[in-house]
Amino acid sequence: MKSAVIGENESERVALLKRYQILDTESEDDFNEIVQLASKICETPISLISLVDSDRQWFKAKVGLSVPQTARDVSFCAHALSQDAIMVVPDTSKDDRFFDNPLVTGDPHVGFYAGMPLKTESGLVLGTLCVIDHKPRNLNETQLLALNILGKQVIKLLELKMKLIQVKESEAALKNSEDQINSIFQNTIDAVVVMNEEGVITQWNQMAEVVFGWTSEEIVGKKLRDTIIPVRFRENHDHGVNTRQTDPLPPEQCDPLRTPFQKLVIRA
Repeated sequence: MKSAVIGENESERVALLKRYQILDTESEDDFNEIVQLASKICETPISLISLVDSDRQWFKAKVGLSVPQTARDVSFCAHALSQDAIMVVPDTSKDDRFFDNPLVTGDPHVGFYAGMPLKTESGLVLGTLCVIDHKPRNLNETQLLALNILGKQVIKLLELKMKLIQVKESEAALKNSEDQINSIFQNTIDAVVVMNEEGVITQWNQMAEVVFGWTSEEIVGKKLRDTIIPVRFRENHDHGVNTRQTDPLPPEQCDPLRTPFQKLVIRA
């Protein structure tokens, strides 16, 4: 038996596989339906979505096999990591790499194997969509085409999962950033008042409560001009607000979130 050669980019490949957060996850219909269809079209008793980890191949979806994983050193799919197209082994008993493999000589008695590499957008292969038979055979052109298309669908599902992970990470980072900004806003020694384009107060920090005597609950939603702007300055204030409405600041001069507002900072 010949174990698959480890590629030069193996550490990068395994790191990417971990990044997908797919290993050891629960069964999912989207993946199960793909192996069911592959097995049906290719007329094989076994079909797997096999993801090759550093020391094992783990099956995200499977038909005709009960075990969740096998060791990598006996893995057929590990040999397909360096392939650009479907790897076909018509008769495992006549292949120097596999004739004495325990998966050939024992359960599940692999006699035929065909694996479509699951190649990501980065060019790294995570594993295969494979079909297996107990006896030597081959696939026709239609079956090979179907296996190729279904393999690409697996990658699309994985890429969708990756995008969802990235969205969640971005949301978490934004939430953390907002929490930090709010902490600074509330704990600064300045009285900070934030209003929107219409001059309505949207934020009122703790020091503003001390300086002006209104709590945030009492003041937010009211117009700045009707509260802390002295009567003699209200005309100029109204002019400034109207100017901002008709001639807003360019985006680069606004808040990083591109939300126009004005701040009145008063040193206590």
